[in-house]
Amino acid sequence: MNFKTANIHSTQDMRNAVDERLPLVLSTLGYQESFILVDTKLALGYLSVLAAGGAFLLEKKLKFEEGLPYLKLLLLAYFILTSLSWLYQKFVIKNTIYTGKKGKNVVTIGGEVDKYTPEYKLTITVKSEGRDAGSTQEVVLPFTSVFDKYGNLHEGELAAWIKDQLELNEKNK
Repeated sequence: MNFKTANIHSTQDMRNAVDERLPLVLSTLGYQESFILVDTKLALGYLSVLAAGGAFLLEKKLKFEEGLPYLKLLLLAYFILTSLSWLYQKFVIKNTIYTGKKGKNVVTIGGEVDKYTPEYKLTITVKSEGRDAGSTQEVVLPFTSVFDKYGNLHEGELAAWIKDQLELNEKNK
């Protein structure tokens, strides 16, 4: 058995442990993880760093009056890119933990945790390629069902629970 240990008195620590193992668990169920959300966020971040670096180099190479119009453009680009990155995180990624694909089905799992409740509230959405509407299911994962008293995450139990929830989602379509 493979264990991931977490502090059982910290819901955030248990959430992080589940989040780390979720891609591995879903890969054993045949899902292939999609990194499009993370790649887009990274691209926006790298572009904003390039704009900031370009502004720095421009300031060092040119006199103030010569470089001012370019500096304004680069600062505007930096502001726009960082704003887009923030909006993308807030409205597109939100609380998405996992996006993956198995055959023609695309599964997206989002989750949130209450600080004082040992439960993980997950939203599981399964969409078929080419269809706009998919089925969304809100479920609660009690941390006590996948962690033992020592804080070890049991991946087999997590995989069985996720598999059951995905099958329920398929039946409820």
